[in-house]
Amino acid sequence: MKKYLTVVFLLIYNCLSAQNTFWNPVLITGFNATSLRADSIDDQTAFLPFLGFGIEKPFDEKTSFGASGSYALKGGNVLSPFSKYRFQYIDFQASASYRLSDIFRFEAGLQPSFVLSSKYFIGTDSLAELNVKKWSSEFSAFAGLHFHFQENVSLGLRYFLPIENSRFNQFQVVLSIPVGGTMEKIENKNSVNLAYQHILALKEGVLLVRLKTSDNIIQHLNNAGKTEEAEKIRQQQRIENLEIVASFKKYFRFCPVYFFYSTQTAEA
Repeated sequence: MKKYLTVVFLLIYNCLSAQNTFWNPVLITGFNATSLRADSIDDQTAFLPFLGFGIEKPFDEKTSFGASGSYALKGGNVLSPFSKYRFQYIDFQASASYRLSDIFRFEAGLQPSFVLSSKYFIGTDSLAELNVKKWSSEFSAFAGLHFHFQENVSLGLRYFLPIENSRFNQFQVVLSIPVGGTMEKIENKNSVNLAYQHILALKEGVLLVRLKTSDNIIQHLNNAGKTEEAEKIRQQQRIENLEIVASFKKYFRFCPVYFFYSTQTAEA
């Protein structure tokens, strides 16, 4: 069991330590369809709930990694005499996913499980504790198909293949619901906060507006003997600068504004 846990731990660690990616927190819930693996017992499938929390970390447009932990009920129902097996588990899952299309995603992964409690109900009144050690471990692999029907909300079906110490045959219906925001959204929020700080700094400071002079073009035209064209450009630039100054004085009240010519850039 230790070697399987090591593999799962390394997968999760490598994913979480990857650079330039963001993770999506998700709430996972649904039900387990389980039955006892003992061939000597004629039992029926029990449908029992689970609830947990996980993360999904995209690597590119098609592939992603997922890790989750959940509290789960598993068991089986025996018809004759009527009795029920009920186990409480903590399940951990590490999986890789591949987008088959815009709405379908294939998933495969590993699941270590740990028993919290085990009970055996006989009829409707009698209850017995089973001799199962608390925190005893089980290990299985799983594969599934998920249907994305609203943004990142998905409904999936998983089939579990027992590997070590598994007491139940397991089939799972899982609903994944995004919670909070992605790290990408958090980064965007930080950018907004930074922009807000810059706006506050401007409010408490001054705005410097540089006015063009077109001196290089005017000088080139004068050197070429085209003085009329040079004067025309000078007047056009003067009018443009006057319009800029007038617009700021009329409409801009956020902070003080100072104007300077492009030839004064070094001084500004």
